[in-house]
Amino acid sequence: MTTLLLIRHGANDWVHGRLAGRIPGIHLNEEGRAQAVAVAQRIAAVPLAAVYASPLERTMDTAEAIVAGRDLQITQVPDLREVDYGEWQGAELKVLYEDKRWPGVQYYPSGTRFPGGETLGESQMRMVRTLEGLRAQHGEHEVIAVVSHADLI
Repeated sequence: MTTLLLIRHGANDWVHGRLAGRIPGIHLNEEGRAQAVAVAQRIAAVPLAAVYASPLERTMDTAEAIVAGRDLQITQVPDLREVDYGEWQGAELKVLYEDKRWPGVQYYPSGTRFPGGETLGESQMRMVRTLEGLRAQHGEHEVIAVVSHADLI
């Protein structure tokens, strides 16, 4: 079976403060760039058959560090995008913690719908379907890197 390396993008200025979601234009910060280089170094000896990434900038930044020095292109896969947080996208976490719907996300995440978005259960099904599709495109002994987001991974 194909081996999948599931890699979360490096840190950005929104981590631990705001729910970035699918907002475009959020790149890795200095710490995140160092993390991306570190993961690239850690897997440098792994013969990757392909690198797939969410089209959001922070995942692409991480994937670019991974393919640097390799004869590989990054394939953007829209279904590897972050969870659709709907109306909560861009909100400050400290504000969301006070929202009466927040406990649902914490205690029943697979069935609690983000206002105007998807449930974590739906995003999980999307991710599994996508990973199975990518796996099916590769040989039994190949290794692929998949760069995505924490809640999906």
